[in-house]
Amino acid sequence: MKEKLKKVYTKISPRTLLIAILLVVCVLEIQSIGNTLNDLRGEKEKYAPAESWRLAFGLDRLRPEEIEPWMTFAYINTVFKLPKNYIQDALHIADMQYPNISISRYVRRNHLNGTTFIIELRQTVESYMK
Repeated sequence: MKEKLKKVYTKISPRTLLIAILLVVCVLEIQSIGNTLNDLRGEKEKYAPAESWRLAFGLDRLRPEEIEPWMTFAYINTVFKLPKNYIQDALHIADMQYPNISISRYVRRNHLNGTTFIIELRQTVESYMK
């Protein structure tokens, strides 16, 4: 038996043995990376991207009174789960960049009163949530 193992070992060069070991290690690493990616994908599905930072700090979800001028209409639609054109139709927004324009930029472009527009927007979102 020892002679058979000795013959097999002498037929395998150290270089071949090293390559085989490296291949096994690579396969195990690829499998580990795949498992990690699957875990991350599962975490991503648990939380909406726009709200994940809020959940990390123990906050529930954004409230309409927290809408700020830096936010885009797309962000608001996502966070409040509004239909894409709900705000556009309700506030008669005709800007070509809707929903990918910030509230502040929209207000400046259309020479609107920022405070009044934010109040109307907050009321619009709040009425949808009722």
